[in-house]
Amino acid sequence: MFRGGELQQLQDLNEILLSIELEDDDDTWQWNLSKNVRNDLCFRECGLADQTVVSRVKGCIWSWINMERNCRMLKETLTFRDLRCRWVELFQE
Repeated sequence: MFRGGELQQLQDLNEILLSIELEDDDDTWQWNLSKNVRNDLCFRECGLADQTVVSRVKGCIWSWINMERNCRMLKETLTFRDLRCRWVELFQE
């Protein structure tokens, strides 16, 4: 799915994702993805300069959480924990 140098960038991103402290078990990422604020900040702080990789990662996240691809609706119950589990699946593909 990803090539050589991209894997290290994804691993760096994964470390940031895992380091995010949850306020509680119901903490969701919906506000974050809809506004593209906090996740963009994480990418910048991590030093991921390759926008192609960033776009591809965001595409993976969006395609997974869209309930229906055509209507572009977010899954309201998505949590950081859900996303972390999805990362494990992405790394195994």
